[in-house]
Amino acid sequence: MKAFGRLTIAWKLVTVAGLAIGLLLIAAAVAVSMHTSGIVAGLTHRYADAVADDAIEQIRTEIGRVEATSRSTAGSIAAAHQAGLRDRKTYIEMLRPQADATPIVMGSWFMAAPNALDGRDAEFAGQSDMGANPDGSFTPYWVHADGKVVFQPLNEGNEYTQPYYTIPRDTHKAALLEPYPYVVAGKTELMTSVVYPSMVGGQFLGATGVDLSLDGVSKRLEQLKPLGGGRVMLLSAAGKWVAHPDADKRTTAYADAGADKVKAALSGGEAALFSGVKVGDEDMERMVRPIAIPELNTTWALVMDVPRSAITGPADRLAMILLVGGVVITGAVLLALFLASASLVRKPLSGLTQSVDALSAGRYDQPVPGVTGGDEIGAIARALDGFRHDLADGQRRRAEQEAERAAAEIERQRHAEEAEAFAKAQAAAVATLGEGMEKLADGDLIWRMREDGFAGDARKMPRDFNAAVESLQQTMAGILSAAQSIRTGCAEISHASDDLAQRTERQAAGLEQTAAALDQITATVKKSSDGAERARQLTESAKANAEKSGKVVTEAVQAMGGIEKSSQSITQIIGVIDEIAFQTNLLALNAGV
Repeated sequence: MKAFGRLTIAWKLVTVAGLAIGLLLIAAAVAVSMHTSGIVAGLTHRYADAVADDAIEQIRTEIGRVEATSRSTAGSIAAAHQAGLRDRKTYIEMLRPQADATPIVMGSWFMAAPNALDGRDAEFAGQSDMGANPDGSFTPYWVHADGKVVFQPLNEGNEYTQPYYTIPRDTHKAALLEPYPYVVAGKTELMTSVVYPSMVGGQFLGATGVDLSLDGVSKRLEQLKPLGGGRVMLLSAAGKWVAHPDADKRTTAYADAGADKVKAALSGGEAALFSGVKVGDEDMERMVRPIAIPELNTTWALVMDVPRSAITGPADRLAMILLVGGVVITGAVLLALFLASASLVRKPLSGLTQSVDALSAGRYDQPVPGVTGGDEIGAIARALDGFRHDLADGQRRRAEQEAERAAAEIERQRHAEEAEAFAKAQAAAVATLGEGMEKLADGDLIWRMREDGFAGDARKMPRDFNAAVESLQQTMAGILSAAQSIRTGCAEISHASDDLAQRTERQAAGLEQTAAALDQITATVKKSSDGAERARQLTESAKANAEKSGKVVTEAVQAMGGIEKSSQSITQIIGVIDEIAFQTNLLALNAGV
């Protein structure tokens, strides 16, 4: 089935049609052959029956002639004896003509009952020329030997116990004997005999017989060739071969196929037809026909073999002729179908296949052939051509969409670049601002923020930051100056205190010695009190300077708050930019879809 599936439609049509036509022709040939075989077989069997009837008629005629010869001889001998003839020479001469009665006759003879002919058996004992056997019984016998008829008495010594004598003696009836061997002129011959009793006054005078050569009968039947290759044979009443092409089978019992049917034909008079017989390599059909011979009180059987090839040959030849004719017709039909399918199917389908390949390759400008056809292929071509137009429109729309998508992509990239540049600027601004905060946190009031990293409204931020730092620097300078003044005052106070301590120490050391100088000490204490007042004033001044520095710091803190608010504004602006970028990306994605 896989190989069949790979065939073209034309070859599939040819294959299916060939199989269908071939099967129909084969079926027709078989049917005709069977019908013809039946007719031919019937005709052949009727012909075989006709041949068998003719053979049976010939056999009956031959046996009838022999039977008549034997009967007339027996009657003549009985009549001569009844008339008083006792001359043995005369009886011998009476038998001589019967030996040549027919070509299949081998001899003629007479066996007188002991002393029944003339009562002189003892007188003729041993006189073979007078037809006497060693006992003197009259047993003359004329027989064919070496191509001529010779005379010899029946002198086997047991001839009076043989069926050819005992049957007519005991039954007083004619008989056709079973085949048997007999020595003639020193040679054993196979024969059968037609015997008749010679009756005189109701008394058995002797047995008269005519011998038939089985070889002669066989040669006579061999001349019959039914259907050219058949053969005709003969069976005795006991089922022994009387005539057979194979001399070794003569006088032997039937041992071929269909023995039961042969027995039924001999005993019941039923004809039989069967197969299973082979002659060499040839299959035969065997016909068995009973031959009733009422004059001799027996039934023989004609056996005829007909070659099966002769029966089935005509039908087989007719079947072969039909088969060859069918093959020729099938070939012619298949050739015509192939040519027609090539023109009507394969060529249009090839054009459609090329159109499909062109569509697969994107060549939508190539027209589809066969659109004007009114058959199924034309309908397919029209549908394919419509599909081609749809694909061409789709390709045009895709080109337009690709152009729009490319323009949208360029716009998106421009917005992205602007957003990226803005983001970089914002990042740089934030980094610069962060650096400024870091410098400010480190106490670096000399560092100034550059304006080249800021764009748009953000350019105000470095100026404000630098102004705030400048103000803070001035404030811190004032604070530093006040602190320096405080440090100087404190140093003076420390110096005064040291001086006071020294004087006090000197006074304590010289207290005992300088009691008189108490006034001087009092003056010194007063001077110390004045120094302390001065120190207090300096402290108050430092305090005022510190409060002023606190205001400056407060202002710096407020400036930092402004910077923080500006930073929050920058953050909000960055958020708005991110939102715009998100919307731009979303629009670009939609355009791409």
